[in-house]
Order: sequence, then C-alpha cells, then structure tokens
Amino acid sequence: MKQANFLNTKNKEKNKIIFELVERLYYEGEKVLIYCKSEERASELDRFLWTYKQESFIPHRIFHYEEAEAPEIIAIVTEEINPIGADSIIVDEKCRLDFSQQFKKIYEFIEQSKEDIIDSRKRYKFYKDNGFIMHYEE
Repeated sequence: MKQANFLNTKNKEKNKIIFELVERLYYEGEKVLIYCKSEERASELDRFLWTYKQESFIPHRIFHYEEAEAPEIIAIVTEEINPIGADSIIVDEKCRLDFSQQFKKIYEFIEQSKEDIIDSRKRYKFYKDNGFIMHYEE
C-alpha cells in the first residue's frame, strides 16, 4: 500500500519537522531518502540533523552516487537516486513525480507561497490518481 503525506509548514520550521519525521522513521527502522535540489541545502540539513538534538543520534550522510553496501539508513541526496534502497522519501524540494512515486511512503511539504500551493495541489492529485492513500497534516 502506497501512501503520500502532505505536511503544512505554516507557522512551523521546516528543518524541525524534517528532524522529527526522520527521527521517528529511524527508530521505526525505515530506510529514508531526503531529496534536496542543492548541495547548500543538503549541507544545511546534514548539519541540522547532527546538531538539533544532542541526545538523539541519527546516523545519516549525503550521498552522490549509489552505494549498495552503505550502512546508513538515512540518505540525503541532490540527485534523483536511491543509494540505500529506501522505501520512504522526504521531498524537501520538489523532484520529478516519476521519481517520487517509486517510494512506498512520500512526505511532501506545503509551503505558503501561492505557486507552491498550486504545485502541491497538482502533486496531490497525481498521487491520488496513481493509487496512493492520501494524508494531510496541519
């Protein structure tokens, strides 16, 4: 069963939402891919995941190519690759729909700009039309 989750970022810091989501999925034993469009954003998330909660250790790293033997179950990527065979994707910045739909669980963010809201509605419809169970969180 495939699931698409849309998370509203209104009045919430996106990095904290990503951390909490990654932390929960990590402790549930899920392999997770975080997709970013730029090296700068990937580095920012990498630093945030290491430093936000000192008592919480979430092993992860930035990947630039496929690594079948990688021990990490959390990968940050800037290319549309799945180096760890993850079943879940956190779409920090929009990727192609044909890439994201290969995952069993998708987490996307609804930013507050008019353009992003329109784009999120199109993506929501696409996932729904392709058999995903849909969830929306404020």
